Amino acid sequence: MGSWVKVEREKTPTWKPEKEGDEVKGVLTDKQMDVGKNKSKLYTIENDDKEILVWGSAGLDPLMKNMEIGGKIHIRFLGMKVNVSSGRKYKSFEVFRYKE
Repeated sequence: MGSWVKVEREKTPTWKPEKEGDEVKGVLTDKQMDVGKNKSKLYTIENDDKEILVWGSAGLDPLMKNMEIGGKIHIRFLGMKVNVSSGRKYKSFEVFRYKE
């Protein structure tokens, strides 16, 4: 006879770039809008059979706008930059798509 086994919630790792050159690569599997208290965008990238969550930001969202679900993607953190007109700091990124 079988037994009950408690199902634990599996936590998906979140990419948190810290230094210039940090990067994540994989297949873009999901784009969510208005997530969390800040109504942010949340991107899911699958890499080596695991999912990685990437929170959107002012520096990343415009680059991700036209990225297609199912496409191969490469995001590289360029470090903190300063907006010339506002003086505010923001995270800067490069985004690449794989083209056959």
